[in-house]
Amino acid sequence: MTPGTSQPNGTLRAEQKELADFIRAGSTRGHQCFGSYFDEKGGSCALGAVYEGVYHLPRTHGKLIPDHLERLFRCLDEVTKPCPEGCKKRLPLASMIVHLNDDHRLSREQIAEWLTQESNS
Repeated sequence: MTPGTSQPNGTLRAEQKELADFIRAGSTRGHQCFGSYFDEKGGSCALGAVYEGVYHLPRTHGKLIPDHLERLFRCLDEVTKPCPEGCKKRLPLASMIVHLNDDHRLSREQIAEWLTQESNS
C-alpha cells in the first residue's frame, strides 16, 4: 500500500499510465499553452490535455472544465513526486504536472513520457 492511502501501489501506477495516455491523446488536438488549462486559440496545458483526452472536448470549448477529474485519477492527489528537472520541489502529481508545464516548459509529450517512466519504476 502507498503510505497515507488505502490504494495499492499497482492501482496508482496503472492510473498514472492511463493519465500519460490521456495527455498524449489530448496533445494531438492542439498547441501547448502555459498558465491556464486552455487558451482562446484551442491550446491546452498538460492537465488540459488530460481533459481533452478523457472528454474529447469540442475545439471551441471556451471555459468548459469537466468535473470529477480527481475521482478518475486518484493518483493526481495521492502521489507525490520530486521534480525531475532537479529544482528540489516535491509536489502532488497534479501540481507537479502544472509545474513542469508552466515553470520548466516541458512539452506535454515529455510530461507524458516522464509519467510513463515513473509508473514503471
